Amino acid sequence: MKRDKARFQWLCMAVGLLSYATLQAQDLTLRGSLSLSPCTAVAASGDKAYVAYSGTFRVVNLADPNRLVLLGQAATGAGTISAMQAVGSLVFGAGQADGLVIMNVANSSAPALVTRYTASSTVRDIAVRDTLVALATPTHVILLGVRNPAHPNILASLGRASSWVEFESTGLRLHLGSSAGAFSVDIQVNTAGRDTTFTLAFRNEYGTGTYSPVALSGAYLDAVSAGTLVVLYAENYRFAGQRQWMIPVRALCAANGISFVALPSTIEYLDQRAAQPQFVASAACISPPNALALAQTTTHNLVVAAHNSGISVYEYDALSATPEQISPAIPSELAVTAFPNPFNSVVSLELSAVRPGLYTLSVCDVLGRECRRETLTISGKTTRKMDFSDLTAGVYIAHLSGHIGTATAKLLYLP
Repeated sequence: MKRDKARFQWLCMAVGLLSYATLQAQDLTLRGSLSLSPCTAVAASGDKAYVAYSGTFRVVNLADPNRLVLLGQAATGAGTISAMQAVGSLVFGAGQADGLVIMNVANSSAPALVTRYTASSTVRDIAVRDTLVALATPTHVILLGVRNPAHPNILASLGRASSWVEFESTGLRLHLGSSAGAFSVDIQVNTAGRDTTFTLAFRNEYGTGTYSPVALSGAYLDAVSAGTLVVLYAENYRFAGQRQWMIPVRALCAANGISFVALPSTIEYLDQRAAQPQFVASAACISPPNALALAQTTTHNLVVAAHNSGISVYEYDALSATPEQISPAIPSELAVTAFPNPFNSVVSLELSAVRPGLYTLSVCDVLGRECRRETLTISGKTTRKMDFSDLTAGVYIAHLSGHIGTATAKLLYLP
């Protein structure tokens, strides 16, 4: 009798665990494919994917991932593009020996080449943030300004080899992979009179072998070393966790709390809300992927894989957070954030205060000289636009102060 009762209790527990696992289950499903020539790079933005191969650039509609539609194409003027990133109406590509390639995709049916910028060395990878572009080359890390995309200009360089680069979204910092380890670089802005200069300063490093590609997932940096995904704390490059396979990793992409790893025959979906990555789901590949990109349409969360047969699109279920997995954020009583940042001439400042009242918004240069001031009433959130066209390019500090304290934000006004 006791044995039967124990078996019954065990069965109930097993059924409960199975039910919980079923409720928590996430999926990664192949939705559609489009046959093209061998594709070497892919980028995505909204419901569009941008694909490069053999000197040709193509735009694909992802609105219905079950039925991919080719919208337009154009010549890139480059032999091979190894990586791409889409920002607004522009797509930036790493054109290897042909340098940086910039395409205008404002008209999806007629994409157009804006320019090709020849660097001092082969451009292996690129990263873009607003009007800054970082290039990873075998000899240098190069920072370009693209305020005028038709005429990129060099802002700074650092004599260190790299093969992969990522921009940190919350600050002027680069994360790079190379054949001699992973490392990070700070972008320092120096203002003297009306002149603004940039310096790349080495910050942290990890390992001595090949770590490439790399990708940021929230507070973590993913760095691939052969068949191992090494997870580092992005702030200090201390080891956080890892996941190993017996086969080499071919491609990687990540977003806040998730990552996707391309193996020769499968794509794995990983939960990275904690230091140790956890398996979520996997899907078979039509062909070994050469590159991955994330896309979010109005109704679908997608992963786009570029391979030698064209592209394939997978849909994934977003992770459902539980109180145990993610701690609730504690809102600041007073906050000021800027976008875009860096910016050209005009910046939007989002101001928030949990207590209604009168507040003072001021902007000072790095020497503490005040150049903007206004008093306003805030209840919740509000946005103010500021025009800096009459000021010298450089670093400024926005201050929002009131009866509950002071909040600040660093602003970078580019020339």
